[in-house]
Amino acid sequence: MSLDDIDLENNIIHVRKALYYKNEKGTFSNGKKYKFDKPKRESQRDIPINTTLREAIEDQLQLLKLLKLNMLQTNNKKYRKYDEFDNLLFLSRTGTPISSSMINSDLHNIINKINANEKIHISKFGIHALRHTFGTNLYNKNIDTKKLQSLMGHKSINTTMDVYVTENIENDTMILDDIY
Repeated sequence: MSLDDIDLENNIIHVRKALYYKNEKGTFSNGKKYKFDKPKRESQRDIPINTTLREAIEDQLQLLKLLKLNMLQTNNKKYRKYDEFDNLLFLSRTGTPISSSMINSDLHNIINKINANEKIHISKFGIHALRHTFGTNLYNKNIDTKKLQSLMGHKSINTTMDVYVTENIENDTMILDDIY
């Protein structure tokens, strides 16, 4: 997410572009591992910022300042300014974008720490599962399905409902209790 896509004055994130990473062998046509382009299926949209997200963005902005001052470095690797990435909200300690594999690795480490507790067990999942959780939670809060489709950036309501939403069985049970 670029800093210029974040409108804290109006509490909106403008999704206007995506950063794509080409892992494994090869590069994009620009000869690089990263490229900015339109979001998939050109799903440009605005996402509202709630209080929790605003606080998280403000915290990340503070971390970004420290990062750029080389105050968060480890292993003697210094932050390096890359003009094409310097405007991103999330950067590695060396100034490169954070890839989904880096996020998944951190997420798996967190899950392992939680599971070490032995009282609970969480199955490993990837960062994309949180997108499904977002869609399901909004659906279960009775958000209008067309609004949900728009927030998810889907052209088809079927994609939103069939792929990204899992209905809450507990709610169904409560409804059945009311009927019988």
